[in-house]
Amino acid sequence: MEDTQNDCWVSIGSYWEMSIKLNSGKLNMHGLSLSAFITNVQVHGFKTLAISHQHVVENSKLPFFHRAPFDRLIIAQAISQNMSVISNDIAFDGYPEVNRIW
Repeated sequence: MEDTQNDCWVSIGSYWEMSIKLNSGKLNMHGLSLSAFITNVQVHGFKTLAISHQHVVENSKLPFFHRAPFDRLIIAQAISQNMSVISNDIAFDGYPEVNRIW
């Protein structure tokens, strides 16, 4: 992320999951709206990775090392796009095609 030559992406699935957690009270953004958060992320140069048909198909092939649907989406996107994932979730390590950083 510190190398300005790298493109940094945030999955639309991450924003979707945040919206659900905000609505259910499981996420507190201390007064910051989701819209303002997304704008701030984009201002800092991050791009949004949409969900494609390829990602959905890749997701259907994944073994169930990880059962969280949004994490599975991110795994499928990383595999499809040949991207590394920044996460402290060791369940990502069950997918050898994914390079987990952190």
